[in-house]
Amino acid sequence: MVQRASDYPANQWFAVANSITVRVEAGVGDFVTQQNPVVSLVGCSQPIDSSTRKEIIRAFSIRRTRTVDGETAFGIRQLVDIALKALSPASEDITTAVLVLDDMSAVLVRLVQHHH
Repeated sequence: MVQRASDYPANQWFAVANSITVRVEAGVGDFVTQQNPVVSLVGCSQPIDSSTRKEIIRAFSIRRTRTVDGETAFGIRQLVDIALKALSPASEDITTAVLVLDDMSAVLVRLVQHHH
């Protein structure tokens, strides 16, 4: 799973300096294998050297499993799953569903504050 693709300013500088486009092919949370490209370089007329390759790779973090620390959407998905199970006819646990809504609102407030 792609955990982080956060070094955008460095990648942007790299792309401008080398007159190429670095296109991110896999987003945060996407499942990738060794055969899946995470990025592609558009406009690159020659093979890149090993130091350039390392610089691009450092912008990403790839792990075997998803984590809420590395991916906010995954944490939100887990909260939604808990709420759905709480509201299922088998459990009818309204209190848990309401608590999930409280937690979800706290997460969304932090996201909005972080982006402003």
